Amino acid sequence: MTRFLALQRMCLLLVLCCGACSLLAEQSSPRGVLADGRRVVADAAVDTPPACLPARTGEVVLNEILARPGGVDLDGDGLANHRDEAVELVYRGDEPGHLQGAHLWVAGQDRGAITDGHCLLPGQRAVITGSTAGLLALAPTVVQVRAGKPLDLRDTGAELELRGVLDTPLGKTTYGPAVAGHSEVRAPDGDGEAALVAHPVVAGVGHSIGAPSSPPGQRR
Repeated sequence: MTRFLALQRMCLLLVLCCGACSLLAEQSSPRGVLADGRRVVADAAVDTPPACLPARTGEVVLNEILARPGGVDLDGDGLANHRDEAVELVYRGDEPGHLQGAHLWVAGQDRGAITDGHCLLPGQRAVITGSTAGLLALAPTVVQVRAGKPLDLRDTGAELELRGVLDTPLGKTTYGPAVAGHSEVRAPDGDGEAALVAHPVVAGVGHSIGAPSSPPGQRR
């Protein structure tokens, strides 16, 4: 009888231990993101991780920079100010990828993590704005994502770098002194090896954030 009671107690302890292990396992994993086969913790906790893998090195082209909006009210809030600063990128991955947890660095300063987990398709454009920017009026295929802080793009020019959740470099460029109301854009558009040049002025507009740029002398 004593041996039977001892076995009962051992079985009960095993059940309790297994239950605790199961509970801990369930609590340890809900807010991670899958990156290059490894599980990492995202900067921003999310209820539903993206349905695609994070973008990887070489898959993002920082394509157009509007560092000095001037008279450009990009977010349509009735004011043209620093909230209208924007960085357009083109996703060049072969498979869908997301930017959630990626950080934009401006002149060596971290402008915070992107929290949007939208899966970008090959060739799709996204526009990064600061945390205080309003909603942009963009084409249905173009995605707006916000950094964790205002962009604080420098009028004098700066190096920009987008780094992934594992601090891997996704895309990088350097723009020159900004002209009010005019952006700098890759020429040819979307070419990660091409230099940034002054955006051509088309119908009085000196940028094409969220859309392909026009070659000089041609309209979109």
